[in-house]
Amino acid sequence: MELSACDFENAWRNAVEINAFTDLEGNDQTHKDSDSEPDRDPNNDLTIDDEVGLSYGEDDDDHDIEEIEVFDLAMVKILDTQPLYHVGDNLQFDITVVNQGNVPATNITVIDHLPYGFNFNENSATSSWSYVEDRSYIYIIPGTLNPGDSITISMQTELVLQELEQEYYTNIAEISYSTDNNNVERTDADSQSDTDPFNDENVVDDSFSDDNDEDDHDIESIDLVEDFVYPCEDDCDVLCKGLVNVSLDENCMALITPAMVGLGVHERCNDYYTVELYDEFGIKFDEPIVNFSHIGLKITFKLIEPMCGNSCWGELVVEYKLPPMIDCPTDLTLSCFALDQLPLPSAESACSTSEVVLHNEVKEKLECDDDFTHIVTRTYRAFDAFGNESFCVQEIYMERIDLTNIVFPENLMAVNNDAIDCNSTEYEFDADGYPLPWVTDTLKTGSGVPILCDDSFKGQLVCPMTMDSTAIALIPGVDQICNGVVTYSDIEVPTNNCIRKILRTWEVREWWCNGENTNGAIQVIEIVDDQAPEFTCPQNLTVSTTENCISTVQLDSIIAFDACQNDIFVSIETGFEIINTNGGEANLPVGENVITYKVRDNCYN
Repeated sequence: MELSACDFENAWRNAVEINAFTDLEGNDQTHKDSDSEPDRDPNNDLTIDDEVGLSYGEDDDDHDIEEIEVFDLAMVKILDTQPLYHVGDNLQFDITVVNQGNVPATNITVIDHLPYGFNFNENSATSSWSYVEDRSYIYIIPGTLNPGDSITISMQTELVLQELEQEYYTNIAEISYSTDNNNVERTDADSQSDTDPFNDENVVDDSFSDDNDEDDHDIESIDLVEDFVYPCEDDCDVLCKGLVNVSLDENCMALITPAMVGLGVHERCNDYYTVELYDEFGIKFDEPIVNFSHIGLKITFKLIEPMCGNSCWGELVVEYKLPPMIDCPTDLTLSCFALDQLPLPSAESACSTSEVVLHNEVKEKLECDDDFTHIVTRTYRAFDAFGNESFCVQEIYMERIDLTNIVFPENLMAVNNDAIDCNSTEYEFDADGYPLPWVTDTLKTGSGVPILCDDSFKGQLVCPMTMDSTAIALIPGVDQICNGVVTYSDIEVPTNNCIRKILRTWEVREWWCNGENTNGAIQVIEIVDDQAPEFTCPQNLTVSTTENCISTVQLDSIIAFDACQNDIFVSIETGFEIINTNGGEANLPVGENVITYKVRDNCYN
């Protein structure tokens, strides 16, 4: 059985009795007991503890009791004086002690640990308290406190001004000593009696019956925000700080209060004084608020006390000190090729622009690990135009590349209507005229690189399996984080000048634990010439005819350009003949003649 706290009579008396019995044949003999009446009612028997010899009417000896002694004192402390509270007020604390056990208690000693916010009033009617040490006072309750009884004692104190910290205005009292009627010190059933105010755990304010409460110890405090009246009167004296640095808040402004600029002015007195602000030309602000536009300007403040109208002056230095807030990325597991493509986190600054850079990067190499190649610890730094900065750290586990999950670039062919034009400005080409697979110019595109899809990565490339932006570009070159390399080689298949066919062989290689793994594919790229040459038509001509109304005209040649550098063929149609040269003589009749130049390349564009 478990002992529980109780507050009713006979709470710890345990009764047991015979309820029924039979003879050897099983016949009920319950009501044939010679000196008892067996039943289930614990309250209808005359019972003498541990007695078996008395006759019926003196003791029902089929019923017996056992009771344990429980010594249990509890106390509650309250502030009897009602708010509001002013410095110098007399405050009365009432302490009620209750005997919750079944043993009478004597020599009950209460100790009160008075904080610095209260002074003991020695001239009060409660001066029977005795000073011990360290602002502690004891009170010995006279007489005996019987089970179930209570007694209330009082302490008169004076409220004094201290720093407005709750610890200075929280009064602690506890029972430090007690005995039974035989002057034997007893152990409390649910508390530890002593003089240490800080060794009692789970103190519940104003609680008698909480099983988890050290109930011989109680606290009482005043509400410093709602109930305490701070003394702001200054006898007409007012002193200012000469120079005050003010940092703008997240709203890019700051309210200048008396407590900020006055010497010895408490923030609770901000409504008592008045602050005025003036710019460098002596123009008064509408209200004592500075903002972003006042950074670097000379701002003068004036503090005025209301009793006599006296004032003092000083200057403000308006600053912006709030660091940017980085949206710090969580730790993650990422494919090793994605590290250099991982975007920087974003940052916000309330009143300025901010930028994020990679401040530091530590790479821990993992040798022959089945899953990871490195653990990378990145430190990001966000800073603004005012030099404010903040940092955040991200830990990244770099996974080995999954060679089976690589998607190699698609073919670019005329049959699929995605071949590359030979004069395309969308692509960049190498010295052999082959398109580069990956370019850094955002206005151009590459012919494609292998990609790896990773749900932990959010970038710009689309994963073809999921159609979301989780694709990682495997850019050609050596990757130290992956212990691998991405390569390609090009072979041009002989065709004709109208279509160039390139076989691009891709290979992704991983060196791991003294071995290597590879995967690869071939990409077909076609470069087509489907654009006509460009040229400029000659100017219109006016010539004279002979007497037979025919004129022999020397037609100008033209300069034509073919972007794919194929041969150019020029023909001229006069309406009467076709001249298959670039310029030449033509016989034209009198009147207006339309001359048509036609230019083509080897591909008949």
